[in-house]
Amino acid sequence: MNILIIHNYYQVRGGEDAVVENEKKMLEDRGHLVYTFFIHSKEIKEYRFTDKLLLLPRIVYNEKILKKIKKNIAGKKIDIVHIHNIWPLVSPSVFFLFNKLNIPYLQTIHNYRYLTANALLYKDDVRPPGNRLVIKRRKYNCYKSSWILTFMYWLTARLVRFSQVINKGCGGLQVLNHFGYSVHSQIFNPDSLYIRGNFLPISIVNLMGKRPKGDYYLFIGRLSGEKGIETLFKAFKALETESVLKIAGTGPLSEKLRSQYEADISIEFVGFVSGTKKNNMIAAAKALIIPSEWHEVFPITLLEANFCFTPVIASRIGGLPDMIIENKTGLLFESGDELDLKNKLQWCEENPELLKQMGDASRKYAEKHFGEEENYEHLIMIYKKLISRFKGLSK
Repeated sequence: MNILIIHNYYQVRGGEDAVVENEKKMLEDRGHLVYTFFIHSKEIKEYRFTDKLLLLPRIVYNEKILKKIKKNIAGKKIDIVHIHNIWPLVSPSVFFLFNKLNIPYLQTIHNYRYLTANALLYKDDVRPPGNRLVIKRRKYNCYKSSWILTFMYWLTARLVRFSQVINKGCGGLQVLNHFGYSVHSQIFNPDSLYIRGNFLPISIVNLMGKRPKGDYYLFIGRLSGEKGIETLFKAFKALETESVLKIAGTGPLSEKLRSQYEADISIEFVGFVSGTKKNNMIAAAKALIIPSEWHEVFPITLLEANFCFTPVIASRIGGLPDMIIENKTGLLFESGDELDLKNKLQWCEENPELLKQMGDASRKYAEKHFGEEENYEHLIMIYKKLISRFKGLSK
């Protein structure tokens, strides 16, 4: 199969960038011919004055990028296009292009940008039944403190939604979990949506093994309000334990939290960690804690914990319940409820052997559901469905 992958890299490297690179290698390793059109947002810093003036309208529709893509694929047989991030340089113009060229395409939705300009969906933005969207009004500068960029991103999302360019064309959208399906099916045709999560490459999984457990719990992530970090601190401080809480990461609350808790011997701030050090720290933890108070999409750290034989204690929000079998591979608590989290931690303290069994079960679950081979087969199935569906419509 000949595949074109399109992705707009972020100025600061993020998880989406790694997902794109892993998928590219996965496809190439299995004999597919993969073409790429990658562009980096950091290029904006080198723009000439005229290009900077044109940047804002190009966020919505970028004719210059279309010309580059046409040149890139000229003379090549493309079976399907896989699109990832389109903001800010690729723009929705690619959807119109491939509709015109009659080439089927799939976009992976990695966040909630089609719902809100800052791409974050908070707890109060969704209500039962059926995860009904009741998105609260955002600040006019909620994206990078810029009202202009916030408006342009909002406008771009509205163009895709209300033009129905994907529904009316030969495209599809991939969401990462059932929660993503439930919210995006409220703004897109459900028939255009496919569910497929992320994976960890075999090369990375092979480096992850079982290690003796230390006497600590672990949080890895951005130190910010929506991550539920303050709820975690309150719950842990109410816990009767000799265990330590290790905090790996940085963010806007770093200074505040350090000033409050750094003198506390039960809490250890280790800063940003990555690579082997990160894997070893996860593998030796009693449990990884994900106390988010926004609708997490598909945190890779949860997969990493599972493959390291480490159970996860996570808030019952967003895509997290999709990734955990409650009381078997991990524990769930009500988001923002420090007492519920404290009780789950207390259970861990009182049941160390059962906690280790959860870690073993989480590894087996990850091998079955978050491995490379299973993910590859699922992706190819989606590609074939899209290609077949388009051929049926074009007859």
